[in-house]
Amino acid sequence: MNFWSRGQLNRAAVLLFHRYPERLCRGCHVKIGLFSNGCELVHQDEIRGSLFNMADKVLDVLYLKYLKAAISYEKETRVERYPYPRPAVREIVYNALIHSKWSDGVPVQIRVDEDSMSISNCCVLPLGWSAQTLTEKHKSRPYNPNIAEAFFRAGLVEAWGRGIAKVQNVCHTMGYPEPRFEVLGEDMTVTFFAAGQGKSDQASGEPVQASGKTVQASGKTVQASGKTVQASGETVQASGETVQAPGEKTPSGKKERIIQEILAYCVEARSLGEIANKLGLSHLPSLRAAYIKPLLGSRLEMTHPENPRHMHQRYRTIVNDDKQNG
Repeated sequence: MNFWSRGQLNRAAVLLFHRYPERLCRGCHVKIGLFSNGCELVHQDEIRGSLFNMADKVLDVLYLKYLKAAISYEKETRVERYPYPRPAVREIVYNALIHSKWSDGVPVQIRVDEDSMSISNCCVLPLGWSAQTLTEKHKSRPYNPNIAEAFFRAGLVEAWGRGIAKVQNVCHTMGYPEPRFEVLGEDMTVTFFAAGQGKSDQASGEPVQASGKTVQASGKTVQASGKTVQASGETVQASGETVQAPGEKTPSGKKERIIQEILAYCVEARSLGEIANKLGLSHLPSLRAAYIKPLLGSRLEMTHPENPRHMHQRYRTIVNDDKQNG
């Protein structure tokens, strides 16, 4: 691999492996923002580090903190479905990191809205190419060949120029709307639409009907096959059961079952992210406020009580010594 130039490591090597690549290339990071009502920023994160490091972290942050899975039940089995297919999002995030024109000093930007998610980066397409070219058969012509080769050798991409086709196929196979690809000057944007939404869905509150499904963008109500998903209250009904996300009024029986699951899981110290994964939740602040904080001191303890925001904070179930001895 070509990482040397005149006896020194070149830019690609620094971006791929250096802990602080922004010392050489300003703007080499990923910004993630959650928006409501179209323009109000709810919260944001900046993912920094080497390209390989960011490739690992971006998806975890998106799916643990920003995206919430709808829960349904098939008989006794819980089924979780995120609004955007992870394999397709992974492909687009990797493409953005590999092909971004980092010399412009502009980070990769991921905007999460109520019913869509856009991933944007600066890019330079080969002469004569357009967004339409990317959706058709084409050969691999990366803007950053050394970075692309490193990701290929790491087993993260295939380098055959069929990444966009894979994204379209994944969305079709898993029943998600097809994403939109846009190129404006040197900006590339890929927009994913949440399950139940599409390119022609309207945000005016007028119902959109297609194939027996009804989507109402204002109330965020989706009906299909007898199931009802209401995103505003995070309520999912299926097979006669209702599941509500933390932060809403939860039936005491359901809440107690979640608490018991947390206590059983935290016999060994666990991080907030691990607990969220176990419960199938993605919004960490809601999990902390609804379940973790009320249990602290009585049924849960922190491994770093002197600093509640410690980067290695874990939560452990308080064991009653009397019960153990008895």
